[in-house]
Amino acid sequence: AAVSLGWPLATHVLLVLCVGAACCALSKFPILTCLIVLPLAMVYMQAVERQHSLNLQDLIRNQVWRTVLAATTHIDGPEHCRWFNRLLCAMWVGWICPWLNRLIKNALENVLGRLHPPALTALRLSWFDLGSAPPFIKTAKVYNSSSEETTLELDLDWRTATLKVQLDAELAAVGVPLTLHLSDLQVEGTLRLGFTYLPHAPYIRALK
Repeated sequence: AAVSLGWPLATHVLLVLCVGAACCALSKFPILTCLIVLPLAMVYMQAVERQHSLNLQDLIRNQVWRTVLAATTHIDGPEHCRWFNRLLCAMWVGWICPWLNRLIKNALENVLGRLHPPALTALRLSWFDLGSAPPFIKTAKVYNSSSEETTLELDLDWRTATLKVQLDAELAAVGVPLTLHLSDLQVEGTLRLGFTYLPHAPYIRALK
C-alpha cells in the first residue's frame, strides 16, 4: 500500500522506527546506516508535520465557516448585508486581510518614501496588520449616479483591537529613535465607492 502523509502521526513514527531498525539490522555497516537513516527520517517527519498542519488549518477554516453560517447577524435597514458579512468573516483572515495588508503597506511605504521631514533622518513603516476582525457592514445601497457610473454606499462599523501598526523614525539633531504604535481602531461611517465600467476585461474602468 502507498504511504500517505495524512495517516495519524503515531503511524508515521512507528513506520520510521520500524524501517530504521530494519535498515540498521540488515546493513553490514549499522553505524553508517544509522547516520544516513536519521537525517532522512527527520526530513520525512518534517514533511508529515507540514501536511498535518495544512490539514488542521483546513479543518479550522471549515469549522469557522460552519459557525459563521449558523450565527445570526442583527442589523437595521431593509437592504442588509447578512450574507456578505458572513462571507467576509470567513475569508478575512486567510485571504482578504493579508491582501489588504500588502496593498496598504506598499502604498504607505511609497508615500513615506517621498517624505523628507527636516527634523527626521529616517521614517519607515515597520509593521502593518489590520487585525483579525473584519469590518461589519450594516446596510448597503446601490444606485446609478450617472449613465456611466454606479455608486455603492456602505454603512459600516469597524472595531478591531488586534490592529498593529508600527512607524519608526529618528530625530536628525540628536539621533534619538522614535517608535509610534497604533493598536486599536474604531471606524464608523459611510463609505461610497463609484464604479465606471468597460465593455471588456477587467470591466472596471475607474474606482473612486
